[in-house]
Amino acid sequence: MKIKALLFIIFIVALGCATIKQNNTAQDELYSLKCTSCHRLYPVGLYAYKELLNYTHKYGRGLTADERSRLLGYFKANAKQK
Repeated sequence: MKIKALLFIIFIVALGCATIKQNNTAQDELYSLKCTSCHRLYPVGLYAYKELLNYTHKYGRGLTADERSRLLGYFKANAKQK
């Protein structure tokens, strides 16, 4: 049981230390600006595009149509590949 707890802690720390691909594009900045009001930035590459699409529909109600379109394009380009 202690080994499982230790492995879990290591996993959480590693996830928290994961670097996010930041190219400082307008899409990177939009993701940072709009998505950190509620949570830290998660590496987009950890999620499939469909998951990111669902999150955007669920939590992105305050986005304009242009912001939503740009974020979804960013997610599609950077999401985890199957």
